[in-house]
Amino acid sequence: MIKKHRALTLIELLVAIGLVTFVLIALSGTYLFVYRHFHDTISRQNIYLQVSYALENIKAHCVSASKIDDNSLLRAGVTNSRDDFLFRGEKDFNTVTPDDPSDESWYHYYIDPVKNLVLSVDDGGKIQTEILVEGQYNPTIQFQYIQGTEPNFLMVHISAGTGEAAMTSSEGIRFWFIGAVK
Repeated sequence: MIKKHRALTLIELLVAIGLVTFVLIALSGTYLFVYRHFHDTISRQNIYLQVSYALENIKAHCVSASKIDDNSLLRAGVTNSRDDFLFRGEKDFNTVTPDDPSDESWYHYYIDPVKNLVLSVDDGGKIQTEILVEGQYNPTIQFQYIQGTEPNFLMVHISAGTGEAAMTSSEGIRFWFIGAVK
């Protein structure tokens, strides 16, 4: 007795390969779309968190400032800004003693050569550096005095990110123990 062998024809094989290829391409496209969306969302969240943290850090330290470096002072009478800021303030900004410089450090906010927004703290020769916003987000910072406002009030503007992930945030900072404008 002869057995009948059932085999795939060339056309059936090509159709099956075409269907499998179509399904794999659709799955790959969906995966890439979800991955990009997830990556963009994480990047935006990181930018938001880092910029928010930087502004909170600046506000907390500037409130207790007792001396601003002469090169960091802004000019009175005109709107002007600078991209770094150096001042002396309390080590513990929750315990402010403006007449006692022994418990103070120098704080310097600036963009370093690799484009990080950095806080450098000089505690009597011991320098500690903290990256507030990573250089991969291309941060910028401006300390700005706006003509007509009080001499102890500055605006701080921080921008980071590019394209849809770009973010700019601003905050007004009041200095309680000194004027920031000469």
